[in-house]
Amino acid sequence: MARNMAGAMRTLGAEDVAAAVLYAVGQPDHASVNEILLRPTDQVR
Repeated sequence: MARNMAGAMRTLGAEDVAAAVLYAVGQPDHASVNEILLRPTDQVR
């Protein structure tokens, strides 16, 4: 069942993770990015 759900879901790629990291490290010194929650938009849980 889980594999069927995962197979139907668009997954994140390395480029997606890299973009999130670049966003976090690109913030000004006075901004603090404490967490990044990254998941596919198709994931509901």
